[in-house]
Amino acid sequence: MLVVAQPGTADVVAGDEPGLVVLPTSPGEPLHDWLTRGRARAALVRPDGTVMAAGRTVADVVQPLASLTVDLPSH
Repeated sequence: MLVVAQPGTADVVAGDEPGLVVLPTSPGEPLHDWLTRGRARAALVRPDGTVMAAGRTVADVVQPLASLTVDLPSH
């Protein structure tokens, strides 16, 4: 999940990353407040709630995705 403080900034990124869910936030919401307190505009959050990356640009945050590979079990 990609949490963003500026919703329009992640539209293109979401289309490029299969399985990526973009959650825009608005001022006054707890996630927006958390991002801005840390001077971040976006955060990459794993399904278990662990923050994988946070940064000032969406591009910086999704950069770690480029190096990930998924090993699927064979049947």
